[in-house]
Amino acid sequence: MRLFKALLYLLLLSTPLAAEVRHCSDPLFEVEADDPILAMRTCRVASDARRELAACGVSIDRRIKIRISEKIEKTLLHCLGLYRCGKDEIELLSPSAMSAARNNDGAFELISDHAYWDSILVHEFSHAAYDTVPCPFQTCIATSEYVSYAMQVRSLPADERALFGVVSTGRRNTLIFWKRWS
Repeated sequence: MRLFKALLYLLLLSTPLAAEVRHCSDPLFEVEADDPILAMRTCRVASDARRELAACGVSIDRRIKIRISEKIEKTLLHCLGLYRCGKDEIELLSPSAMSAARNNDGAFELISDHAYWDSILVHEFSHAAYDTVPCPFQTCIATSEYVSYAMQVRSLPADERALFGVVSTGRRNTLIFWKRWS
């Protein structure tokens, strides 16, 4: 019996605890994350994004759940973040998982991992905000992506935003747009 209790105790110690759901000071957000400091950061970034979108005339008035995980479902191998349309849920890779998974080529290559993670949250939050905006056309996928990328870049700190679109060629930095289109 003692052996059984000891094995059960060891099993419980080795089993990771479920991520805790934390409510943000902004009542529209709740964050599911293992790390309380990351949850607070997520709350701050989401609240800032909500204010920025409101300044642009896009408001959000429904509860959004933000889940931080080490991976996103297998069918979405290259996704760093995901807004689940109609479910009011955002799923993001943890900062360490995103750092390992991100593509370090392209317009965001010189952006720090910290700023990039925050900007991906803003991108997905923009999708959430835009989800309820009426579309006057047959499809508004491109419009939604445009808004999300614009808000993502706008959310970068000024010094990081200055690096957006610049790529390191080893010898000098070049604007990616000139590199690709010249």
